Amino acid sequence: KNVMSLELPPAARKQYKQMEAAFFTEIEGTDIEAFNAAAKSMKCMQLANGTAYYDDQQSFKEVHDVKLQALEEIISESGGMPILVAYNFKSDLKRLCAAFPKGRVLDANPHTIRDWNAGKISLLFAHPASAGHGISLQDGGNILVFFGLNWILEEHEQIIERIGPVRQLQSGYNRNVYLHYLVSRDTIDEVILERLAEKSSVQQALLNAMRKRS
Repeated sequence: KNVMSLELPPAARKQYKQMEAAFFTEIEGTDIEAFNAAAKSMKCMQLANGTAYYDDQQSFKEVHDVKLQALEEIISESGGMPILVAYNFKSDLKRLCAAFPKGRVLDANPHTIRDWNAGKISLLFAHPASAGHGISLQDGGNILVFFGLNWILEEHEQIIERIGPVRQLQSGYNRNVYLHYLVSRDTIDEVILERLAEKSSVQQALLNAMRKRS
């Protein structure tokens, strides 16, 4: 597990702090507002990733590209090994596809999974909600990058499990699984990652307790 702590550029940091404190910020002359705490949480998650939605969630403004740069660095250091990238918002996916045109999107087409597992896809973008139970991706690679995070523990654990150690061993692979988390420093990213770890440890403790009782 590798947590990459990324520093936001000064302008993006200012906009993030404004949203965090006042439920409002301005990006290139466009007002970005959050009308309640839940909406503010979503806006902060978007800003941490590099964008912010406006106009009833149909359009977005780009704020920074530090996570795109970090992903490019991971790709360069991977030596050509295939990489699975977990994204959170559609704005993230649009920017990922634009920055890395060779990347493919995990969709409903069965050929996508086949191509990945056959080694024909070097970069696969997947939303955790679309990479749940029943999907096997371990043949295609053992590197997972979290471009963005959300609060849902099950989705987080399920996308890890798609290429996880258990599936690697079941398929006869004796190789480590590498998890990279792109985390914007002093943002909601750090809070989410901490909460996911807490939920996971509590869930494991409950499972262990139930096993002892059975």
